[in-house]
Amino acid sequence: KLVEPVIEEEEEHPVNFNPYTGPFLSIQDAFNKSIQSMRVPIDKVKVPNDNCEALAKAISRGTARIVSNGSFDPDSKKGTAALFMFTGESKLNLLKAATWTFGHKEDQSAYRSELTGVVLGLSIIATMVEYFDLTKGEVEFAFDNKSGEHKVENLTEDIHITNKCFDLLQDIKHCLELLSIQVRFRWVKGHVRETGATMDWWETSTIKLTNL
Repeated sequence: KLVEPVIEEEEEHPVNFNPYTGPFLSIQDAFNKSIQSMRVPIDKVKVPNDNCEALAKAISRGTARIVSNGSFDPDSKKGTAALFMFTGESKLNLLKAATWTFGHKEDQSAYRSELTGVVLGLSIIATMVEYFDLTKGEVEFAFDNKSGEHKVENLTEDIHITNKCFDLLQDIKHCLELLSIQVRFRWVKGHVRETGATMDWWETSTIKLTNL
């Protein structure tokens, strides 16, 4: 009598695991999948008390806003990025997220940390789009690195491996192509408070994020 061989299913490699694919028990569970993933630069997410319901509606209305900021310590060669996500100009139902800037020490820079903040924000958006099944909407995304903002605003198919932070630019481009909603970037002038000039909503929010 022939005995059929038992074929055991191979466990999915952590690198191939897609954290944006449900089912999810909650929006926090959805974010936890990204935190556990080797592919997504998210280390901490604090969701609002309404479990992002208002933020999801804001995305659909086109009023949602993200402000991100990256920092770099030249002595330790380590970087971090953090962000706030708003329903609009209101501070209610605020989402907060943060992550370390991944990569080798020799690759770390302020520019890389700023781009990491963009990847962090797009990952947050992608999770919410999947969880709430959003098919249309818009998020306005601001950060204070002018060269980085110009780069992500004008991504083309000609990203070359010699480009600085090529890996992050590829991630940003790929995520923007897959999202079912629009993301509009804007540059926020940094260090405005030191000049004594009047700050607008975006500049004030960036200052608060810097002090996080």
